[in-house]
Order: sequence, then structure tokens, then C-alpha cells
Amino acid sequence: MAFPLNRWWVLVAGVVLAWAAMLSVRHVPGLAVPKIGENRVLAGFPGKPEASAAGLREYREAMDAYVIDHFPARPHFIAGINLLRYRLGYSGTARVIVGRDGWLFYDSDDHLSQLRGSSPLKPDELRAWIDTLAERTHYLRERDIPFLVVSAPLQERIYPEKAPLWAQPTGGVADTDALEAAARAAGLDSFLSLYPVLLAQKERYPDAYTGFDTHWTGRGAHGAYVAMLDAMRARGIPVAARPLSSFTALEKPTLKQPQNLAVMLGLASFVTQVFPQYTDPSIEAGLRVHFLTQRQDWAGTRVIDTGVQGAPVLMITGDSFSSELLPFLYPHFSRLIFSHYDEGYFRTDLIERFKPDVAVLEMLESGLRYGMDAPISVLPAKAVAPQAAATDPMIVAKPANLVAFAAGPRVVGDGSEALPGYRCGLELIVPGTDTTGQALLQVSGWMAQVEAGDVGDAVELVLQSELESYRAPLALGQERPDVAVYFKQPGVALSGFSATLAMPPVPDPYQAYLVQQVGERSTVCQTHVSITLP
Repeated sequence: MAFPLNRWWVLVAGVVLAWAAMLSVRHVPGLAVPKIGENRVLAGFPGKPEASAAGLREYREAMDAYVIDHFPARPHFIAGINLLRYRLGYSGTARVIVGRDGWLFYDSDDHLSQLRGSSPLKPDELRAWIDTLAERTHYLRERDIPFLVVSAPLQERIYPEKAPLWAQPTGGVADTDALEAAARAAGLDSFLSLYPVLLAQKERYPDAYTGFDTHWTGRGAHGAYVAMLDAMRARGIPVAARPLSSFTALEKPTLKQPQNLAVMLGLASFVTQVFPQYTDPSIEAGLRVHFLTQRQDWAGTRVIDTGVQGAPVLMITGDSFSSELLPFLYPHFSRLIFSHYDEGYFRTDLIERFKPDVAVLEMLESGLRYGMDAPISVLPAKAVAPQAAATDPMIVAKPANLVAFAAGPRVVGDGSEALPGYRCGLELIVPGTDTTGQALLQVSGWMAQVEAGDVGDAVELVLQSELESYRAPLALGQERPDVAVYFKQPGVALSGFSATLAMPPVPDPYQAYLVQQVGERSTVCQTHVSITLP
């Protein structure tokens, strides 16, 4: 009996050692935690449970989720499994497609439809797009501002030979090609397709894109920059592109190189990414950046003063592809006004305020068909700065039904009160007065359970300071087709609200939350909007 007993002790010891190794994996010298982009927020540590059977059950489920998400060996397991799948030629996530020669491609639920030409624009969609382009071009032409809509090509359209065999073109027409032909037929010169430009750039620089990131590299972006400045110069803007050799290559460690697709699969630690990027140190050292909204990252709406005297002013509305473009553009403009198109595809407010010499809308071609739509607003929402409202006060007619704030319970605001699937946007929160002098607060936005496609009847706007907490009811039901399109949920099309509220009685800096009653519970949606009320 000694041998079986010893065998069981060896097994127990092995299990204990395995668990100890998994729990202490973060402390192993030289073993880095793999970078994994999961496109979700990991479960937070649960708060104090409610003193009920249901509360204890929810606490146990929340604790299970927290332990699973934060188990020390978890990222190593995920990365290891994804690496094995990658070597076998398939992906561990629905958002990433493994192509040929180890290339990765992003799948936004359309399965590379722009490459395949499988979802062409309908004739009425083309007409509506071109009509709106003509209107916006005319609006800017009346102000002597040239307008360019620039289409950034998808990675798979420039490198179809790296895409899977099933994704090869089937004879359909990509959106960029259809819109370019329609604009030309309508006599509009506002549309600039970069597809032929990047194909030519690929012949010069095979790494115009890479296999581990969705974006063009600095070498690809330089081709786009040359084409854009040539188009501007043809429209009377005094700019001339510089050769790539006049810019300085950035030096970054491998893991600091852009590689969003590799990160999504947890492969960044196992592949070698080379992503050329460029800058002009003499210009970037003197940049002065002023953000116009609460968001203060690469996508934040901002004014960039370059220090280049006497140069034109550029307004560019774009996406993440603009990040590699901006360093090339800085030397040619005295000021750039940048905004992400999530906050509006056509920013008349910025046009009228800053009066640019040229305006550009840069969009990835997969989203181009929406570029003439109303703006899509997704968290974090924009807020009009209180300072701007104070210098240009909003005066409105006296509302027939003025909604008042009332003192109410505080929210925690740390995410613990948020139910899964709820999203919101607080897009407008502006102080002002009516014609009688009554202090008002105008608000608008949306809230919905986007995973289930549900919209409730009402929400509450909570304004909370360190000492005070005020609530005001807001009725849902206004049309928000942009939200429905963004989340691919027709059921959230009536998720909007808009109201004029009486100003809270206590002036203070407030954080704004949206709260909705869901059965016997309420869910708190953090808007990331703060406002100081006079």
C-alpha cells in the first residue's frame, strides 16, 4: 500500500505547486504579463452585499466574476491559447481574422465586406450622400473655405494578397470607389480617394501597413499627406509637401509599437512589430495644445498652435488614422483644430468660431457611408464648457413646463451601481437664462440597455458635488437613429432625451450621472461630464 499512498502524495504536492505557480506567476523574474485587449471592462471588486438572499447571491456572482477576471495566470493562459490558435491559422476572438503569412485583420462584423464588395451602397444611399456632400461643400465655399473628404483605405484593401482566400474580391464595388465615381459624376471635387495613393505607396514602401495593426504606418501616412497637400494647393492653399527624408524617425521599443490587432489576441509579447513613425522635433517641441472639452486624449477636440507664423489654419475632423498624419501637417499650418467625428461629422460650431482656411474630413473607408449623417455620440460624451456659456450666454423663451431639481440620494459613482449593458451619452449641459431672468440648464443625450436593445420610459439626471446631490426626471422617447446604427440595435432608436431644467439652488462644481430604475434596482451610468454652475 505504500506505493499508491506515495503516488497520491506526489499528485497532491503537484497540484499544490501548480496552484502556487499560477498564483505567483506575476512575481517570476523576467516573465512579463502579456498585453491583451479585451474590448471590455474587467469585473470590479464587488461592494458591500445587501442583507438578503438575492443580495448575497448577486455578491457571490460578482465575486466569482472578479476572481476569474483577476486570476494572476489568466493573461498567460489566454495568450498561450491564442498563440497556439494563431500558429494553426485561426483566431481566438471574433474581432480578429488570421490571414495569410501571419497577417491579422480587424472584423467589424462585416467580414471584410469592403474587400469582397459584398455590401454595396444602394442608389438612394449614394444620392443622399452626394446631396449632403454638395450642401456642405457649398456651405464652406460661401465662406471661401475649400473642403476635402479624405478616405483612408482599409488594411485588407491595400494588401488583399495577405487576406484569407474566402475574403478575396467578388466583383462588387467598395464604398470608396462608388462614392468617388458618384462625386465626379455630380461635378464635385471635394472627395479624395487615397486608395490609389496607398497602392502606389505600398510599391515604394512595403510596410505602408503592417500585419499586426489596422492603421497605416508613418510611411503610408506620408503618401496620404502628400496627396492631401497637393489637393489643397490646387485649391489655392499655399502649402507644399516635404519629402519623408526631411522628417525624423521615432525610436520605440517593440512592445511600444502600434499593434492593436496583436494586442487583441494577446500576441504582442510573441511577435516582432516594426511600425515606422515620424516626427519633426523642431516643430513638436513648440506645440501648444488647448482642449475644448472634458476629453483630453488623442481623440479630444483641441486647438493646436504650431508656432509657424503666417501659415494657414486647418480644421480636420478625423479618426485614429489622423494620428500618423498630424506630425506631417504641423509644419504647414499655424493652427490646427482637430475633432473626432464621434462628436460630429461636420462641425459648423468650430467653423464659425475658428474660421479655418481649409477643412478636412478624414474617415476610414468602412465608415465612410455614414460620414454625411448626423453625429454619433458615445461615451465619453462632450459637454459645452461653462466658461464658453458664460461669455456667450444662452437666452431662451420661458419654458411652458420647467422641470425642477430636487435633493435626492447620492450615487457612489465608482461603477459598482452600473448594471451590465447600459450605456449613455450626456451631449449637452449648458447653463443660461430665459427671457424673465430665470436661471436654466439645457440638457440632451440618450440612455439605453444596448445589449438587449431596450429603452425605458425615463431617466434621472443626477448632479452631485462633495456636499449636495440633486435629481431631475427626464423623459425618454426622442428619436436617436444614430445610436441605433452605432450599436446595431433598432430597439434603441427612441433612447433620446432633451429638457430645460431649473438651475439647482446651490452653485458648486458638479459631476453628472444618469440613473434609470430597472425593476427594484437602479443603474447608474457615468457620463464623465463635470460642470461648475454659477
